[in-house]
Amino acid sequence: MPSGERQSPVAEPRHKGLFPRCGGARRPGLLRKAVAPKPAQARAQREQAERATQASNYWSSTTNAGNPNNAWNVNFNDGSPNNNNKNNNNHVRGVRGGL
Repeated sequence: MPSGERQSPVAEPRHKGLFPRCGGARRPGLLRKAVAPKPAQARAQREQAERATQASNYWSSTTNAGNPNNAWNVNFNDGSPNNNNKNNNNHVRGVRGGL
């Protein structure tokens, strides 16, 4: 081996064909483009979420770094952040991650 040339940790002839689907072609239609909802649909979804949300505390998924027995939450009445003991009965609200 010439000096300065690095050798791969994987022996190339041995691994070929072991994982034939890894990195292979995907079936069409599995991934869809994100399509923004039409304005009327977006408004209806927002209004439905507003009706379903009580003016109360809703948990976040973040533990308080200064006190691991507490977690952060948001008051949906006035928007203020709070942190309460994880044993408190606050609401939860499911959200969908980004696409």
